[in-house]
Amino acid sequence: MRHIGLQERVLELKRALVLAVREAAAETLGSDKGVRAPVDMELRCKVEPGNPWKISCQVELGEQIREAVKETTARPDALRRGRLYCYRCESSCCEHSVPPSAQSVFGGYSPTGLPRWVDFHQLLLEVRHPRLGELFEGSGKDLLAVYSAGPCLKAAQLEVFGRMSRAYDLLGQVAFGFIPIGRERVAFTAQAVQCRGPDGLPRVELNLLAGLPCGEAAWDALEAFQQGRVRDLLAEARRKIQQVGIRPGRGPTGQASTDPLMDGSERVLRGLARKLERLGRQARRRTLHAEARREDSRPTHKALEDAAAAPGERILWDVRRKTVVVLGPRQRVHVFSPQGRHITSLVLDGEAVESRIRRRRWVIPEGELLESFKLAIGRAKGSVSRT
Repeated sequence: MRHIGLQERVLELKRALVLAVREAAAETLGSDKGVRAPVDMELRCKVEPGNPWKISCQVELGEQIREAVKETTARPDALRRGRLYCYRCESSCCEHSVPPSAQSVFGGYSPTGLPRWVDFHQLLLEVRHPRLGELFEGSGKDLLAVYSAGPCLKAAQLEVFGRMSRAYDLLGQVAFGFIPIGRERVAFTAQAVQCRGPDGLPRVELNLLAGLPCGEAAWDALEAFQQGRVRDLLAEARRKIQQVGIRPGRGPTGQASTDPLMDGSERVLRGLARKLERLGRQARRRTLHAEARREDSRPTHKALEDAAAAPGERILWDVRRKTVVVLGPRQRVHVFSPQGRHITSLVLDGEAVESRIRRRRWVIPEGELLESFKLAIGRAKGSVSRT
């Protein structure tokens, strides 16, 4: 070995490292111009003396450099609840970030990083779903789901437009529908996304997208329109997805390996798809008699009676929906407009009621509102009695 001194060797190493980072940027981001922030690296390797001396690494040096380059693309503000990240606009707030219609689901990124929204029927056709025809038959309550892997959704995307970016690292998704929300049949997209929190630390989240005509958040719409079973399945999947993101198993670079994240999220999402379709099949198998019995169990016929008899402390104000909530006997809950018009009735257990009160979703109404509501209920009940 020619002896040229430590300092000269270090300079050679620095020059080689700069070139390696630029090559990694061109390979993963399409161009070294995609690196817009300093690349923070801690390369780990072992130098073993011998004849000859050699270097060994648990994670290949090139992969460590590529991972460090990808980390420069992470953005703490990329994930916004109910919105997709648009790589062309580099934003989650642009017009491309939300489904354009109630039946739109995410179909993958275009070469320039623009979100591609497709009709759910079209997606079912593309994957040749065996139960597609059921959406057009029977009661229309069938629920179908399609799992898509993250790499497939980014396959057309060019590196220079974010295919390898960590801003909104899409691990996979389940598109499903249709869910009745008011008068609309809505398709949803549930995505497992690796991103950065406000603290800059990596996490995995379940992001739920839907083109709701009322502009309401997807999670809130499921609760507001009595889709509790669907919401429970999604909440369970979200907890599991978050657990996937915090499991140990980090490599020697300190970076989480993408393989466990991809595998773990795929298991959760495929399980979610199976459970959603099972829920749809159960709804389809209900007999007309069973459906009638279920509808009869909804306490709508008790609404006026319970509201008229309810003491003041059993009448609450829903601050989000701007409605009056009456807590009746036997877990009956009735929802009215402030003018006394009955909106809906349902059965909620004590824990669900206490949760809404604890979160101050339901609060004690002002005295004037309570008094005017009781008067309106009295007039409505009197009108019914006369008929």
